Amino acid sequence: MHTLDAKETFAIEERDLSFFIEGAIDILAKDKIRSVPSSRRFRIIEKKKNVFQEIFTVFWSFFLWCFGGILSNAVYSKTVATLAQMFPDKSREDIQDERFLFGARKNFGRDAIPEIHNLEIPLFTKGSPLMKHFCRNVANAPALDDVYNIFGSFTVNGERVFPEAHKRDLLSLFHLGLCPNGFGVRWRYRTVIEEAQRALSRKSEVSILSVACGSAQPVLHLSDILRNRGVKVKTTLTDASQSALDLALRRAEEFGVSNLVESFQALFVKLRSKFAGQHFDLVEVCGLFDYCSDKAVSLCLKNALALGDVVLVSNMIDVPRESKMLRMAYNWEPVYRPPYELASLLEKAGGQDIEVIVGPWGIHAVALARSPMHYNNLEVE
Repeated sequence: MHTLDAKETFAIEERDLSFFIEGAIDILAKDKIRSVPSSRRFRIIEKKKNVFQEIFTVFWSFFLWCFGGILSNAVYSKTVATLAQMFPDKSREDIQDERFLFGARKNFGRDAIPEIHNLEIPLFTKGSPLMKHFCRNVANAPALDDVYNIFGSFTVNGERVFPEAHKRDLLSLFHLGLCPNGFGVRWRYRTVIEEAQRALSRKSEVSILSVACGSAQPVLHLSDILRNRGVKVKTTLTDASQSALDLALRRAEEFGVSNLVESFQALFVKLRSKFAGQHFDLVEVCGLFDYCSDKAVSLCLKNALALGDVVLVSNMIDVPRESKMLRMAYNWEPVYRPPYELASLLEKAGGQDIEVIVGPWGIHAVALARSPMHYNNLEVE
């Protein structure tokens, strides 16, 4: 598998032990191919466990065993109390109903209740502006910016990138940096760049479309890498949220790639008509499927495969210990899919040469597929 030039993209500094360990985890992880039924035209690659992952798994399991329940109960109790004050006509049983809580926890949409994402919890959000910022924006682009950059793991133009919102503190370094989900998100960032480079390796001119781009940092980072290698790059960012696009454009300016980027506020369901007649070498949709039904995902995939040669997507996987922590401590309930379900959705949408890569933490999967048109052209050539 193609790997990045470490000098060009990631800077490991010994003084930052947490970043050094994270880099070691990523470097030592090996790939293995899990066998799948021969009737399916996809393969699933899983990262093998290694000693660093095992150490952190034991560490995090110990934390959850000792303190996870206390933290989750504290957040849950305060969530129910907050909702009880806001809805005095509802009984406690109604408030504790999982369907009601699910709507409240979305953090977007008409049923969202932002107050439950703004709780003061000792040793969690209290006294930590960055943790408060993350919880307030848990299902949105600013929170992803916090997790990506909590350790300064990524270097662009010789400068390490840190969270835009607030300075880091011990609570945010622990909760956002050392949790398996945080490691998994940053693994996804690296994998998106690596797999995109592999897919685009033979091109001297590249057009990229990022759907529901959020902060768009991996795609912007990719654009910088390709430009530095002499590739002519055009990157198009789309998102339903103008505030997400504004964050992405600020990062684009910081990375020095503003001249390579254009942005449009648009719903993903309208992209096919929005870009009718246009063609992209790569369509990236990483993060959106964590919030979408199968029907919405299928529509998005069909649109993406119609617009681009290669489609790069991601989805979270339900790891019970982690998903419970997200639900109870962060009031966040993503839509999870096993790797084979993500691959099946790609296949049903018409994707060819499908590959799903599961991260070493087992929480995130990144998938690639080629459009039928591009795949047939390759066979003719």
